Amino acid sequence: MKSILTFFFVCVGVFSFAQSKSFNDYYNLYIEGYKSNDLVKMKEGSEGLMINFSDEFAGYYLHSYYQILKGDLQVAQLASTQALNIQPLMPYPYFTEAYINLLNGNTEKAFQNLEWAMQVTTAQSAQDIIDDIIKIETFTKKDLSPLKNKWLSYYQNKTLNINKAIELDNCVIGILTQGKKCANLDAQFAYYSGQRNANPLFQKMLPLLKAVTFYYGGNTNESINQFDYFLEISKNDTALVGKRAYAMYFCQLLKIIPLINREH
Repeated sequence: MKSILTFFFVCVGVFSFAQSKSFNDYYNLYIEGYKSNDLVKMKEGSEGLMINFSDEFAGYYLHSYYQILKGDLQVAQLASTQALNIQPLMPYPYFTEAYINLLNGNTEKAFQNLEWAMQVTTAQSAQDIIDDIIKIETFTKKDLSPLKNKWLSYYQNKTLNINKAIELDNCVIGILTQGKKCANLDAQFAYYSGQRNANPLFQKMLPLLKAVTFYYGGNTNESINQFDYFLEISKNDTALVGKRAYAMYFCQLLKIIPLINREH
């Protein structure tokens, strides 16, 4: 659980200072609850993040985990889906998806989501996730050893490529938050799309990232083309509802601006 804090600092640290309570205040409250098994604090911390930082995946991911401990898998699924919609290329929502899957008796889907989390995890040690799973077992009185054993095996067999995952993180975050061009974007996504049991969202997300890159590079026409392509190939994909809304907004804006300029 604690391994996600560094990423949150990068994405929301500046914005946090504008709030009466910062991102870190709510996050630290949640972690206090996590460490002391205090569900009230976990609820308050995750809800504070969802309300005050609703564009970030953090609150939804943490709230999903809290709901799993509480035993409400339906609400946990809603929060996990929202986290996935906001950050479909990060490991965290795939962990909660895997926990929910296994608790619902779907071992095959649980392993699939855990593998997708493994492919993009930047965690140097297996222990944080093992601790999360053990806590779920303690609260729910359910046996999640299949997930524990599978996760440990990834580290024992050196299946992970953490350096690649860090490179991907830097690339995607740089594009979406600062418009930075990622020189090897195609190569990175080819690597992940070529994985055994590859996450299909990689192929769908690539044109969206290209659209943002072209936009910041001043190539409006190619940006529109890539936005349109992303919207076409992501139809009916519930994991990309949030990204589709983002793409629709910017694509329409880019198409309207030249018309407005022409009128003036």
